[in-house]
Amino acid sequence: MEAWRTAFPDLHFTIEAQIAEADQVVSHCTVSGTFLQPFMILGLGNHAPTGKHFAVKHMHLQRLRDGQIVEHWAVREDLSMLQQLGIVSVPGQATL
Repeated sequence: MEAWRTAFPDLHFTIEAQIAEADQVVSHCTVSGTFLQPFMILGLGNHAPTGKHFAVKHMHLQRLRDGQIVEHWAVREDLSMLQQLGIVSVPGQATL
């Protein structure tokens, strides 16, 4: 999270919906931020900031034990985020 907060100083998670049952919590979130510092993207290397803003959806499932998160799964719109930031081109458009 430190690398994310450095690259995207205005990083924000908005919880759209959250359900808790037994030892699991599911969260539907909107994640947004502005790319203002260099960021290492696994598989794509280190990228210079583009100054562009992104907003994407995430789903997170966490399993708890004794009040601590012991497992975490996520479904994220990483491709959409990279396209919005200008790191990956949208089909039919050039990368900036």
